[in-house]
Amino acid sequence: MRVLIVEDDPSLTTALTLVLRQAGYEVIHRESVDESRLLLGQTDVDAAVIDCGSKGGGRKFWQELEASEAYRGRVILLAGDPATLGPLRGNPRVYEKPFGYGELLDELAECPPRPTSSRSPDT
Repeated sequence: MRVLIVEDDPSLTTALTLVLRQAGYEVIHRESVDESRLLLGQTDVDAAVIDCGSKGGGRKFWQELEASEAYRGRVILLAGDPATLGPLRGNPRVYEKPFGYGELLDELAECPPRPTSSRSPDT
């Protein structure tokens, strides 16, 4: 399973990458939303873990992905204080920093399978 991490904190990125790779996930990291959009135009991922404070608007990017058939239900949002996010539509997967890596791994394991043609989100 290929997981995109959108996070600009190097220490958290390193820890997430290590934990996910040890659990058998392929990890792709991008620091910004713009870099992530470019990536998703070129390759598919099975799930995404997005910091709501990512450069370029992590929350907005999460909403775009969740609104697309290709990524719905396969996106996890990380937030320093989820209360600052305001209302979120649907059934969002939001983890408050700091969070337990075991919980995140459980959440990723429950992601629905990727549709057969999920090249890029609807934008």
